[in-house]
Amino acid sequence: MGTKLSALLLAIGLSACGAVEEETQDDGERTLDVGAGVVRRLTAVEYKNTVRDLLSLDVDVESFPPDEETFGFDNNSSAQSVSPLLAETYMNTAEALAEAADVATLLPCTLDTSEPLTCAEDFIRDFGLQAYRRPLLDAEVEALLGVAQWGLDNADFGTAMSLVIQGFLQSPNFLYRAEVGEAVDGRPDLFALTQFELASRLSYLIWGSMPDAELLAAATENRLDRDEMKSQARRLLADEKAKETIAHFYRQWLQLKEVDHLQKDRTIFPGFNSNVAKLLRVETETLIDHVVWDLDTDIREIFSTSQTFRNGILSGFYGESGPTGDEFLPMASDPSKRAGILSHGSILATHSKPNQSSPIHRGLFVREQLLCHIMPEPPDDFAIVPPELDPSLSTRERFRQHREDDACAGCHAILDPIGFGFEHFDGVGRYRAQENGEPIDASGELTVTDVDGPFLGAPGLAEKLAKSEDVQNCVVSQAFRFAYGRGESENDLQTLEDLRIAFAQQGGGLQQLFVELTQTDAFWYRKHSDASAQGDN
Repeated sequence: MGTKLSALLLAIGLSACGAVEEETQDDGERTLDVGAGVVRRLTAVEYKNTVRDLLSLDVDVESFPPDEETFGFDNNSSAQSVSPLLAETYMNTAEALAEAADVATLLPCTLDTSEPLTCAEDFIRDFGLQAYRRPLLDAEVEALLGVAQWGLDNADFGTAMSLVIQGFLQSPNFLYRAEVGEAVDGRPDLFALTQFELASRLSYLIWGSMPDAELLAAATENRLDRDEMKSQARRLLADEKAKETIAHFYRQWLQLKEVDHLQKDRTIFPGFNSNVAKLLRVETETLIDHVVWDLDTDIREIFSTSQTFRNGILSGFYGESGPTGDEFLPMASDPSKRAGILSHGSILATHSKPNQSSPIHRGLFVREQLLCHIMPEPPDDFAIVPPELDPSLSTRERFRQHREDDACAGCHAILDPIGFGFEHFDGVGRYRAQENGEPIDASGELTVTDVDGPFLGAPGLAEKLAKSEDVQNCVVSQAFRFAYGRGESENDLQTLEDLRIAFAQQGGGLQQLFVELTQTDAFWYRKHSDASAQGDN
């Protein structure tokens, strides 16, 4: 098509775009205390999903500038800037999608209609309800009709409608999820989200995409109370689209996407390659999906189960008996050697060095991702150099300097004792009984947790973590960050406590946690913007 809309699109703007913050206030029954509400830009994944559902078209978002991550997630509002490159990408992608769209199937009339502007208005209102996730304002309809008229004056009706689609896709109302809300009586600081804003929150939480017709109908009919929201959440979870969104959550939480980029020393680990790396990730994701969807049980089962899923290539890579074909099949691991995902090569290889295992990185993974402990950054002038390989020393002996060096001892005293428990696994996750001809000491210890004490090997650690309330609470915190697109603040203490209680009472299943995320005050309310609070996000 080649036609740019820069001047015309200036008329299509975002009516309210600013971060919002909650404060504490007593509503007579309980304290309504919610953290910062934020304006959220669609992530690349959300953009792809929304275009799929809106236009039935695929978008290659690999060409998009990568979304910045905060708290380990790519949807944190505080990191969602729009660079000139991303703005140009949006423009070029919108043009390409508008040109590729099958306009004739989207319109409520035929392309040879005698009343093109009447048809255009009907299309703008119907299509706009989906694209903006709310009914359009009259001024927005008029602005887009101006785009249609320009297309009719300069080309034909089909081209005019393609330009309108391009206008929708470049609008901030499509690219952002702005939540204005409605003022709450007696609370000048507090706004209740509208029905359409709630519908959008739900759909992007569970599908990573726009609301469907049934959810938009519920919003149109003002039916979204908390009971209906819970029913709608369960309906969305029953759709296949929910599985990809839940996977997007746990891939980021457990840093599984990092395995695709691993580089290992082939002289030390000759069996490791990019194909094996991808299969290691499949093993872990298949097990997690089994726990979340097939069993619908406590998510901590992913740490303690002796079941895993492998194919012939992975069985050969691990050097252990198992399935021999191409298909991933369930199998039981030796419980004295392996238990759950902490014994998977995806986790172990990711948190190792290219030429050796790494007790530090493995211990850090447990502390930060599973226990939600915040470890201090090392000093800027501190050189981080792992000890060189030494055929006369074990890994435990080579890393002893961290406990003896005053500059290192503080952090490593709580990291290394966890990481040493993984020493039965080399830098790519294969089991080993010896290192440099000597038996491996895989004893470890947990401290500063609710399950403190010694353990033996990864199975011993997994047994402790599977019983830990700290781990269960950390899952809630990680889900909160993913769901609300921000980190938690002190104003979120009540929300987090409510979620933790509900999560435990419902059995610790991840599906139910995503339902419970729709029942919090933080899901239903926002407060007036307070620029001074933006540093909390």
